[in-house]
Amino acid sequence: MFAAAVLLTLDARAQGVDVRLVVDVSGSMKSGDPENLRQDVLNSLVELLPPGSRAGVWTFGRSANMVVPHGVIDAAWRRTARGARAGIVSAALRTNLGDALAAATWDVRQAAVEWDRHVVLVTDGRVDLADDATINDAQRRLIMTELLPRLRLAKIRVDCLALSTDADMELLRQIANATGGSVGRADTVGAVKDYLVGAIGSVSGSADGAFSVSANTPEFTVLARHSGAAPVLVTPANERIDALTAAPGIRWHDAEGTALVTVTAPAAGRWRFVPAPEHLRVWSTLALDIRPDDTAEAPALRITLTDGDQPIAEPGLAAMVALDASLTTIYGREALDVAALDKETLVFRADLGSTPLTADDTVTAHLVAKTFELTRAYTERIAHPIDVEFRDAGAGNAAAMVRVNVADIDPETLRVLASTRIASGRAKLEVGQKQPDGTWLVAIPGLDNNVDITFKVLFNQLNNNEFEVESEPISMNLPLSAPRRVGLDLAGHLIVDPTRPPPVVVSQPGPAAVVPASGAPAVEAAATEKANVEVMATVRTLAMAEWLTMAAITAAMVLLFVWLVVRSLRASPRRAFDEALAGYRAALVAAGAQPLAAAGT
Repeated sequence: MFAAAVLLTLDARAQGVDVRLVVDVSGSMKSGDPENLRQDVLNSLVELLPPGSRAGVWTFGRSANMVVPHGVIDAAWRRTARGARAGIVSAALRTNLGDALAAATWDVRQAAVEWDRHVVLVTDGRVDLADDATINDAQRRLIMTELLPRLRLAKIRVDCLALSTDADMELLRQIANATGGSVGRADTVGAVKDYLVGAIGSVSGSADGAFSVSANTPEFTVLARHSGAAPVLVTPANERIDALTAAPGIRWHDAEGTALVTVTAPAAGRWRFVPAPEHLRVWSTLALDIRPDDTAEAPALRITLTDGDQPIAEPGLAAMVALDASLTTIYGREALDVAALDKETLVFRADLGSTPLTADDTVTAHLVAKTFELTRAYTERIAHPIDVEFRDAGAGNAAAMVRVNVADIDPETLRVLASTRIASGRAKLEVGQKQPDGTWLVAIPGLDNNVDITFKVLFNQLNNNEFEVESEPISMNLPLSAPRRVGLDLAGHLIVDPTRPPPVVVSQPGPAAVVPASGAPAVEAAATEKANVEVMATVRTLAMAEWLTMAAITAAMVLLFVWLVVRSLRASPRRAFDEALAGYRAALVAAGAQPLAAAGT
């Protein structure tokens, strides 16, 4: 379920919103949309888009078809859109996703700075042009490497909506991320509407200073610019609130002709300002977006105030906002230098000094406005070829979340297994389960307090390169007191992440050396010191020789013992692991699936 958002309606002025709804009607949507919520997506779109904006509707299976012509939203367009609902079924034989995206973005080469262009893609993420998998793989590559970069350059955003757990969320996430769009899943009519509000974004206030708030909205903030006396805010129950009103959940600031009001747990319905302000903006999903700043010469983060994942362009709000940030490392906490980069879009830069963030570092950003506060902690995610996060699963057990970060991977071929063994040689093989976010969940049974876990990750790339990665054993104490993260390369070796160097400490001069008095006592003291040094050197030499001899004998005995133990124990767990893997492959064949080849890279 998505968080509710403020929806502004009631004769809203055109804000340049241009939405292209692209709906999958292939046969796979029988399971991809079992409740046929796609018709509700179209219904909600008809309700949400304000007059004066633009929209069009396409359906696609083997090919794309425009079912509602792209044009300006008016009464005639809404009648046509409502009539198109009956054509949203699940009967097409194929799924030509690339053709659908291309058809809906025919104007990708045309500049349209006055329009905020969106593609709302409703699909299960399947690409099915033919029975030949190489043809389907070729279209996936074409979408990711050619089509989406063009859309991003043209500032056409693709927002992806899935309507069941059967969807390929990983592919939809890649499509959305490539264009700066959003991705989500909805399984109710209310969740569909909430997603569309968040994806399309709120529009400015109506001509009469009114706006509507949907049910279950946690909070909204409204900015009203006026030239005379401060306006009064009227609730759906006709209660009047102004800067002097003391009411729970209402924070009001008014200065230099601009009122900023934040309302917590507002009532659903029509709110309005009296008299109508000259300028009105409403936000309901305020958040801080933090990401590396690639434009800075030194390591830095770009921090942006957003609403519905979109940067806020509002100079009137920028004057009421301040932001600070701090860096927490293994050595402690320090304040960061923060500078505002854009007075209109509320973009800040936090300098990190001379060292980039590491996996052990956390940046906390704190934004304080006149009527609201936001805090967000940011940790740099260091992506390895294979990322593993161990979590406590209760009763002495653990779970591993495995993510493979390899380009052009064929997700249908990915399999993850793990062998957990203890010192006695007892071992247990677990087969991973794919999760909706693309990770693989593997159980780590608490066979003992000390266990060794070995992962086997098998997959093909789209160019048919085969990989069978077996990790080196990862030792772990159970139960886990805190999550643990490790990275693996494609040879199965653990990757040691860098750590931020300790702060530079200026050394203080030590106590002054005691200088002997001049004359005979000084000569005698020097001679005594020299004799002492020679004696201590002789003692150290003898002690070192004796220590080395004893260490060599001890090491030889330990190596002999380890060799005998490993010889007796190693064969059994390894044989059990391979036998279990062979059984797993046989089970795949029996189920009609195609297992990966045994030989790997």
